[in-house]
Amino acid sequence: MFLACPLWLRGGWFLAARSSSPSGKCVILARIPVYIFDIDAVRRALDAMDANGKEFMRVETMSAGLYRLKAGETDRQKPHTEDEIYFVTRGQAKFAAGENVQEVGAGSIIYVEARRDHRFVDITEDLEALVIFAPSEGSTAPQR
Repeated sequence: MFLACPLWLRGGWFLAARSSSPSGKCVILARIPVYIFDIDAVRRALDAMDANGKEFMRVETMSAGLYRLKAGETDRQKPHTEDEIYFVTRGQAKFAAGENVQEVGAGSIIYVEARRDHRFVDITEDLEALVIFAPSEGSTAPQR
């Protein structure tokens, strides 16, 4: 059995594992850097933009951003070519995916498969959601 252990290399933390035996050494299984983001800094960056969303992390296999819509605003997004997860951090709305429409609010977690038509509707309180794409947003879209 292996246990997670932190490993500091070249100015950053990496994910590693060690044997559960007392003499087990911490060994890197993969060189995956650990990134830590400040949500308030992302919010401030989005506040300074004239946009609904701000991507704050992108690696080959996923991307993450913050998405906002004001109460009463129309969500104009189109289906994406990647799977997507929303974690609603603030606000109240309904989420429509095809014929399925459900109430969502702070704490709701929503999964949307790639190429599925979806949007937030009936936004009654300013909405904010962390959005994660896998793989990275736009990475599987046809090249023009």
